[in-house]
Amino acid sequence: MYDDIADAMYGLVKMVKNEVKDPEKIVYIIFHEDTDDFGVSRLRTIGKQLDRKVCLEGMVTICIRCMSENGNHFFRTVTDGSDITKTPEEMFDEPEIENNLKLVDDTIRDFYGWKKYKSMEEKKND
Repeated sequence: MYDDIADAMYGLVKMVKNEVKDPEKIVYIIFHEDTDDFGVSRLRTIGKQLDRKVCLEGMVTICIRCMSENGNHFFRTVTDGSDITKTPEEMFDEPEIENNLKLVDDTIRDFYGWKKYKSMEEKKND
């Protein structure tokens, strides 16, 4: 059963990477994380079975980490050396940004020169 789950997770990421052909389509996959005894954070997966076979975060360009300190929630955009956070250089002005997925999406689209996504309400108002 665990082999099947690990294969399915790997297959999902591989499918998104290889079959989503529209360059302006962004797929968000959200994970929980695990922190080991040394303070290093990694994606929480089904366990060592998947982790030994593949590095999921290595298959993607952007990994943003949701953080919470003193009741303040934010996204980290660059690694502190103990996690998998990564974004292209100069994509974000700050290493920590507002916890706002629309802001992240708009920033990614601006960085690559893509059209911004409009909500149904924004489309009605145009």
